[in-house]
Amino acid sequence: MMKKSILIILWCAMFLVGCVHTPFYYWSLEAQTGLKPGKGVYHKIEKGQTLWRIAKTYGVSVEELIKINKIEDITNIKIGQQIFIPGATEVLNVDVYIPPKIVDVCISSPPKEEYMPPAALSISEQKLLIRPIEGKIISYFGIRGDSMHNGIDIKAQTGTLIKAAADGVVTYSKGTYQGYGNAIIITHDKDELTTVYAHNSVNLVHEGQRVKQGDIIGKVGQTGNATTPHLHFEVWKGLIAQNPCSYLP
Repeated sequence: MMKKSILIILWCAMFLVGCVHTPFYYWSLEAQTGLKPGKGVYHKIEKGQTLWRIAKTYGVSVEELIKINKIEDITNIKIGQQIFIPGATEVLNVDVYIPPKIVDVCISSPPKEEYMPPAALSISEQKLLIRPIEGKIISYFGIRGDSMHNGIDIKAQTGTLIKAAADGVVTYSKGTYQGYGNAIIITHDKDELTTVYAHNSVNLVHEGQRVKQGDIIGKVGQTGNATTPHLHFEVWKGLIAQNPCSYLP
C-alpha cells in the first residue's frame, strides 16, 4: 500500500513540474496552429503596428511570422490580434507607422473588386523604388472591367515632373506604345525589375540613356488612351507584372 502511495506522489510531482515548465501559451499555440511547443511570446497588435515593424523589432522574418501564425492575408491583421513571436523572451514596444503628410497613393481605400493587395517582399526587396510622382491614386493594380490593369494611375497636373524610380537604363522612349501614348520603360540594375511610365506629355530621356534614381525623365500628360492627366506606372519582375505598392515606400 505504501509503495503504491509513493508511486502516486511521484507521478503527481512529475505532472506538477511539467506544468511549471510548460507555459500555457505553448499549449495554446499548439492548439491554434498545430505546431509543437517552443519558446516565445505573444505580441498583441496595437493601432498603427504592421507585421513588418513587429518582425523587425523582434529580429525575426516576416515570412516566419506568417508561417507560424498561419496568416493568410498580411493586409488583414487586426488591432488586438495575438501574434506569436518565436524565440522572444519578453514583449517589446513596436513603433507605430505614421503616414506621411503627403497623399500616399497606396494607403487610400480602393474598390474591393479591383484591388489586389501588395505582395510580401523580403527585406532586400523593400524600398527599392521611390515614387515617380506624388498624388492621389485613381486606378489600382488588379482587375478593371474585363481586363487586367497592370499598374497604378496617379492623378497629377499636366507638366508635373516624373522621376526615375530607381537606377537603370532607358530601354524605350517613344509615343507609339499601344494605348500608352508617350511612354518610357526603364530596365533597372537590381532584381530584374522594369518600370513603365505612360501617358506623358513629353519624354525627356532617350533610349540607351543611363539614369539615376530621382532623375527627371518626363512630364505628366494625357497622351494615348487617357481621359484625365495622370501617370500610369507599372513594375515588372521578369515577365510578370507586380503591384507597384509592394515596392513603394
